[in-house]
Amino acid sequence: MEDVQRDERMSEDDPEQDDEEEDEEDSDEQDDGGEGENKTRMEIDRPPPAATSVKTKSIAQAEQLAKHALVSQISGDLEKAVRMYLMAFKLDSSLIPSLLQEFKQALADHTSALTTSGRNAEAISLQNLATSILPGDAWALTSLGRLHFLDGNEIEAGRCWRSAVRHGGDCREAIESLDCLNSTIVNRWHYRMVNDAVRNSCYQTAISRALRGNQAGKKVLDIGCGTGLLSMYAAAEENVGPIYACEMSAPIIDLAKQILEANGMGSKIKLMLTHSEDIAIRSSEDMHTTQQDAAPAASNNVMDGPVDLVVTETADCGLLGEGMLPSLQHAKQHLMTQTGQVIPAAADVYAMLVESPLLRAQACLNPAALCGLDLTSAVTLAPLDPYLSEYLSECGHRRLCDPFHAMRVDFGGPVGALPPPRACPVPITAAGHIDAIVVWYRLWLDAETSFTTSPFPEPPQQVRHVGSANGHGNGNGNAVGNGNGSGGEVATCWEQAMFVPAARRAVESNAAVQVNVS
Repeated sequence: MEDVQRDERMSEDDPEQDDEEEDEEDSDEQDDGGEGENKTRMEIDRPPPAATSVKTKSIAQAEQLAKHALVSQISGDLEKAVRMYLMAFKLDSSLIPSLLQEFKQALADHTSALTTSGRNAEAISLQNLATSILPGDAWALTSLGRLHFLDGNEIEAGRCWRSAVRHGGDCREAIESLDCLNSTIVNRWHYRMVNDAVRNSCYQTAISRALRGNQAGKKVLDIGCGTGLLSMYAAAEENVGPIYACEMSAPIIDLAKQILEANGMGSKIKLMLTHSEDIAIRSSEDMHTTQQDAAPAASNNVMDGPVDLVVTETADCGLLGEGMLPSLQHAKQHLMTQTGQVIPAAADVYAMLVESPLLRAQACLNPAALCGLDLTSAVTLAPLDPYLSEYLSECGHRRLCDPFHAMRVDFGGPVGALPPPRACPVPITAAGHIDAIVVWYRLWLDAETSFTTSPFPEPPQQVRHVGSANGHGNGNGNAVGNGNGSGGEVATCWEQAMFVPAARRAVESNAAVQVNVS
C-alpha cells in the first residue's frame, strides 16, 4: 500500500513525466507491431509483490520455529520440539534435509516416552504426521510399524513394514521385523500342514461327499479356518448355501481374505474374526430388518441361521490340545441343525511305552547332570504343555511294548462324548525304563475317509487292542484296518505327542503295567 501511495504522489507531483512515459509506451507499441502486447502479458504473469511477501514471511516463520525446536530439544521438552519441527517442515520443506537427524532423534525419544507411559495412540498419531511429511521414508514407516505392533495391531504393523521395504533405502529393520512377524503369525508347522497332500485330499473328499445329495443350499461353518483352505473346498461345490469361516487371529483373517480374493471366492465365504462360541444366530426379526435395509449387519459374528455342516481341523498332535471338543460341542448345541453333520466324525487314539533319555531330558531335571547342585529345592521347573511334540522317528528310543488302542472319541455323537477315564493293562515286551508314552491317532472324517498320525508309515505287525472291544472304528464303531492305527494314509504334518511321567519307572519283560487313560 505504501508503494502504491508513493507512486500516486509521484504522479501528482510530476504530471509531465507521466505524459512522457505514456508517449514512450505508445511509441513502442507502434514501432514493434504488437510487441507491446506481449510485454504487457509478461508483466501480468509476474507474481504480485504481496505473494512474494507472504512466501518470504512463511520461510522466516519456519526458520524461527526450527530454532525454537532445537532449543526445546536441548532443554528436554521433546513434545514441544517435535510439534515445532512438524510445523516448520510443513511451512518450508527445504528445511528437512538439514534438520532430519535432529527431528528423528526427538521423535524417537518422545514416542518411546509416550509408549512407556501407555499413551500409544498419541505416539502413533505423531508418527503418522511424520510419515505424511516424510513420504516413503524407510525409518518413518518402520517406526510407525513398530508402534502399531506394540499397540497390538499386527496387520497395520505388517503393512507399514512392507511399505518400507517397497520404498527401499535402509530397510534392514523392516525386513527383520517382517520376518519375526511372519514367524509369529504363521508358524512353521503351518507350511507342513497346508503342504500335507494326504490331509488335504481326505478333507476335500469328506467335505465334497457331505455337500452332495438331494438337499441344495447346505450352510457350512468352518471353525478355526486359518487361511481358508477347508472353506474353499466347500465353496468349490455346487448349490452350496452360505459358508461361514471363523478365526481368532486378525493377521490370519487378513491373509485369508487375500487368498479368497485370489481364488475368486471372496463373495462366497463370510470371514468372522471371532471364536466360534461367540457366534450368534440372527433372529427372524433381525433378518426381516436386514432385508429391508441396504446396509449390511453391523456385527460380524452373526449367521443367518443354523448350519448343516460343521467342519474343523483344530486337532494338534495330541488330538484335543487346541480345544476342538468343546468347540464342536457348542456348535452342535447352538449353531447346527439337528440333522447336521460334523467333520471330523471320530478319532481312535493309540499309545506305546518307550525308553528314551532324550525325551526325558526335554521335560525333567536330571540331578546327575547338575554336578552336585540341587535345583529342585529352589525352583519348580515343569513344562507348560502336558506333552512334547516330536517325531518319534527322530528321537532315539526303544519300544517297551506293542502299540495299543487307548480310547475312542466320537465327535458326531452326543454332547460330552469323551469316554470316561479307564485303566489299560499293558503287557511289557522288553525290559527297560519308561521315559515316555507316545500317542498318535487315526482321524475319521466320515464313515469312509480317514488318515493317521502314526509314526509307522510302513505296514506294521498286527497287535491286539488293549482294553478295546471294538478296536478302532470307521465312524460307525466297526473294527477296520491295522490294530495300531497305522498303515494306509499317513498325514505327515503332525508329530506325535510324548507324555513324560514325573518318575522314571523300571519294567521287566513279560510283566504288565497299568496305564490310566483320561
